[in-house]
Amino acid sequence: MRVISTGRNGMLNATGVEFYRETEQVAIETPTVQLRWMTQPEAGMPVGPFRVYHENDHRPGLKAQLANDDGMWELIEECSLPIMDGAYEQARHRLDYATVPSLEGWSPVDRDAYLDDVVRGRLGEGLRDMLASGQPHHSFAVKPPERFELRALTEGAFAAAADRSSGTWYPWRVALLAAATDPWASLALGFGTATPIGNETLSRYMITAEYELSGRRLEFADIVDVSYDLPRPHPATGLEARVFQVERGRALDAFGVDVINVMWDRPPHAQDTIGNAASRFACGYAIVRREMYHVEAPVPNPDVFEYLNLRRRQGGGYVPLAAGLAPGNDKLMAVDRIPRRQTSGAPGYHYQIAVGDIFGRWADIAAETIVASPPETPCAPELRSVQLGSDGSLVVEFSWDWKERSPKFIELSGAFKDVLGSGVFGAAFKFEEGAQEPAPVAGVELTALSPLFAPCAFGAEQDAALGSSGTRFYRARTVLDVEFFGVTRRWYEVVGRGQAFMHARELVGFNISPWSAPKSVEVIDPEPPPVPALAASEVPLWASLPDPSGISRVHLSWAPAQGAAGYAVYEASETALLIRLDQPSRETTASLLDRLRVLREADLAGAPCRTAFRRVNVDLIDATQTSYELELPKGSKVLHLITVVAIGHNNIESAWPATSEGYLAYAVPRLRPPAAPSLEARLEDGKVKLRVEAGADDIGGRISIHRLIGGEGQPEIGWMERLLPAPVEINAAVTLLEDTPPPRPEQHRLWYRAVAWSKEDGGKAILSSASAPSAAVGVLVPGILPDPEIFEWDGSFQPGDIGIVRGRHFRARDLRPAILLERTRPGEVQEGVHVCWAVGFTDTEISFTVPDIPEPGATYQVTVVRGDGVEVVAEDTLILGGL
Repeated sequence: MRVISTGRNGMLNATGVEFYRETEQVAIETPTVQLRWMTQPEAGMPVGPFRVYHENDHRPGLKAQLANDDGMWELIEECSLPIMDGAYEQARHRLDYATVPSLEGWSPVDRDAYLDDVVRGRLGEGLRDMLASGQPHHSFAVKPPERFELRALTEGAFAAAADRSSGTWYPWRVALLAAATDPWASLALGFGTATPIGNETLSRYMITAEYELSGRRLEFADIVDVSYDLPRPHPATGLEARVFQVERGRALDAFGVDVINVMWDRPPHAQDTIGNAASRFACGYAIVRREMYHVEAPVPNPDVFEYLNLRRRQGGGYVPLAAGLAPGNDKLMAVDRIPRRQTSGAPGYHYQIAVGDIFGRWADIAAETIVASPPETPCAPELRSVQLGSDGSLVVEFSWDWKERSPKFIELSGAFKDVLGSGVFGAAFKFEEGAQEPAPVAGVELTALSPLFAPCAFGAEQDAALGSSGTRFYRARTVLDVEFFGVTRRWYEVVGRGQAFMHARELVGFNISPWSAPKSVEVIDPEPPPVPALAASEVPLWASLPDPSGISRVHLSWAPAQGAAGYAVYEASETALLIRLDQPSRETTASLLDRLRVLREADLAGAPCRTAFRRVNVDLIDATQTSYELELPKGSKVLHLITVVAIGHNNIESAWPATSEGYLAYAVPRLRPPAAPSLEARLEDGKVKLRVEAGADDIGGRISIHRLIGGEGQPEIGWMERLLPAPVEINAAVTLLEDTPPPRPEQHRLWYRAVAWSKEDGGKAILSSASAPSAAVGVLVPGILPDPEIFEWDGSFQPGDIGIVRGRHFRARDLRPAILLERTRPGEVQEGVHVCWAVGFTDTEISFTVPDIPEPGATYQVTVVRGDGVEVVAEDTLILGGL
């Protein structure tokens, strides 16, 4: 039973076309039917030949039914694979009737030579080795000792059938690839046939093949209805060409190779196997390249062309290109490699592509594209390092890549960045053709270096140390005039450019490289910076009081030194300096001024004393910072001399101060607080008498009195106010003071405490310090109501109106709500009293109702009744109605 299995994953797919009349591509001598088929690669080689049947009775029906109707089929040919018996004679018979069109310039094929190469050559041997191995056909590989490339393969599709790097190839894959892309190979390998057309009118054919699958032998078939009007393949679309890279020449100053990727759209059927309708689609390509000429208006040369990447058959003609996919997209691609004839590039290349099917028919050439050949990139030196000393010695190290191009010249140029025209340097090293060493340059010493940067001879020795890497190194030396113009640092820049010998020979001024990125070097003035200026002091300065851990600190500040990169602080103790001076140590109870005088008289910047100083800061103090805080040794009782030196950008310290004013002396101060004084207080004649008693050692010190108004108990001194602007000096054991209590209407208590201050002794580093406060002493003071001062009485002065009394030194709560008006006449005594009750009052005024006064113009005296019942007479006598 025959099985029909076609399509993309089918076991057998066949197609066919009739060649029976002349066409524009080939003249037909004998009308033939061209048949082609393809098998499933994973199924391996069939166990027998492919059999070709022609129908002798046309019947309707499905393919599966017709294939098993033996009565309608006549066997007309067996097509054996190259390793089967009779394969050579069968293939030669098929080629006798083959009608394979060709393109312009293709030579005829010698059938015998071609069959000898394909059937009896390396491919046939590989297939026989495959069968003998017993391995699966699709995975069997041949690994010859020498690299092998089958002529039926091309660049794009080679990876599917072989490994180019090792020469390993797969015979079954090679056979299928050749049969699917080359019309001649399909006939020679048994995957197609050509049979003459007789007088029959039936055009249906069947191809069958038997396979051994899972221990069972199965026969597969495909039925083909052959037609003479099967269209040719579609022309290619989307043709484009890009310069991928320009490969270097294989020798020094040799021309390179343009590597051009030619790409076009992938046909929609590209993943289909050969089938009935697929035969009109592309399976092979031929790319035509024409060079452009006329530089100003390039056009393709119609008379000179070349087929790209097509391999010649052993018997003549060309093998169509089996293209592969372009990396990263869905286009097909072929790689063109064109040797250059000039470094400035070429006007360009013109590409066209022809598309062929498995029968050798070619589509009309429609797609075309043009790509220009770019000029070579300029060759340039590489600056490696630049060194410039303060004495003007300039050293420039650079290199040139000799792998591809020798130099025509290498030019260096340098100058300072800050001042134009300062320190200008220029040198052009020129090479003659074939020369390894440039011509000398006046004032510049040029040395050849090995890859290890050791001096060596020009030429081959420059490559010897690390092999022929091609990069050669050079060192140029010269001397410049360097001035600093009042600055401490300057920047020098060097740039380089060059031209390859091949570029200069081709065109004057062609491909001179642009100036390289500048290589910079800093030059520092060797002169040290000036000494930083400290605030001079001939007497010892106090460090901070020791903290709870016993550490005392010194805060230094100084004026900035011009040109300094940073500062360093040095400190030396009194003990260390006396040892260097070979003098005995002094008692710490001695006067600091006497002890400092000894140190001031010494040469502090000299060698003996210099070694006593230690550098305090490990890291350099930044030039922008002109202050520093350092810690003195814990519990120190000696003097410490401190100085600051500047450090330049060349890491050289400034000179040390030559006089003692450049060294500050610090001592750690101490406190000796006195005992708490005793305090007595009493009220006498409206004043508080204070008696303070201090110890005999506290005479010469000071006393401060603190007071608090009101409150109960022992108030803290922090809540009390100091009575006196400054503490009173203690001249005797007992100090008498007095305080006037502030007047208050209510009875209240005043609290007093005293604090004693010790006398400061600068010669012994003793600071004035406060004692603990005395016990609080309280004094009870009675309340005192002040007399109000009525300074204005205002109103309408008519009976029943509202009057206002404004005053000071009285408050509303201190007065009764009443006002007395006393009327008198000139020369008479008081006649009567009128009481006016206030309707309201505030801290500064009282409002009241004016009573009925019968005699306008009389004199009235205003009396305010105080809260305690005391009547206060106004200062002024007012006349009602007289205003």
